[in-house]
Amino acid sequence: MKRPTVSLVISVWNRKDDLRENLRSCLQQTVPADEIVVVDNCSHDGTPEMVRAEFPQVKLVCMPHSAYGACETFNIGFASAGGEFVGILDDDVVLPPTFVEHMLAKFAQEPATTAILSPRVDEPEMPEWYKNSPSVNTERYLATFRGCGSMARHEAIRKAGYYDERFFIFGNERDLTTRLLNLGYRVKMVPSVVVFHKAPFGMRHGARSLYYHVRNFWLYAFKYLPWSQVLAFPFRFLMQKEKCCTSGSMLRSVISPLQRHCLKSGEIQTV
Repeated sequence: MKRPTVSLVISVWNRKDDLRENLRSCLQQTVPADEIVVVDNCSHDGTPEMVRAEFPQVKLVCMPHSAYGACETFNIGFASAGGEFVGILDDDVVLPPTFVEHMLAKFAQEPATTAILSPRVDEPEMPEWYKNSPSVNTERYLATFRGCGSMARHEAIRKAGYYDERFFIFGNERDLTTRLLNLGYRVKMVPSVVVFHKAPFGMRHGARSLYYHVRNFWLYAFKYLPWSQVLAFPFRFLMQKEKCCTSGSMLRSVISPLQRHCLKSGEIQTV
């Protein structure tokens, strides 16, 4: 039986050397991808020139300026991809040689309602207690996925409308998962597939990261939650403050229970 076709989609901005290592890992797969699509967000470090010179087989899409968010560049990559399955890859990941092979094998065992398989992701500064946590090393269904190195059924994410470009960056995976769940699909973690991500473990530091995490939490809340939950958030936030050490963990501690509540009660609605 002919195997399904696979496209690997990468969004990049000014990470020439990281992308080179990423593409080399993409081309060393035991089961080769049918195409690799790179969307360059108008890099000025020689990234597109490197791709053309060293990886002529790659389908390169060059944006006219760098003001596009990751959600939009990924969506352009998805729309440009012809594979039945789509690898969703950050520019700074390194795939294991069996990434495509093992993801396809796992999808073959899953029902058609499994839309995305999310791998275990190892990152610098990741504490041992997290690496050894059962929740990281057990197959389970998720309310989000790791957008740096997952694989999706193309038809499912197309039906869901790809990423909501209003999110720009951060939180877009949770939003897409919610829409997939509303369509009857599921997202599953597969820890037997391990992807290395060069970004340090945890929420990124800096004003830009904090801005988009907080902004996108509210965007998510206004999209899906009933007003009673939205208005209750400040009080839940203050109650959690004593238990959480970082802004990222506080947001996760609040948004995850709210999302679970809405899924169980059927209150999630898209806008």
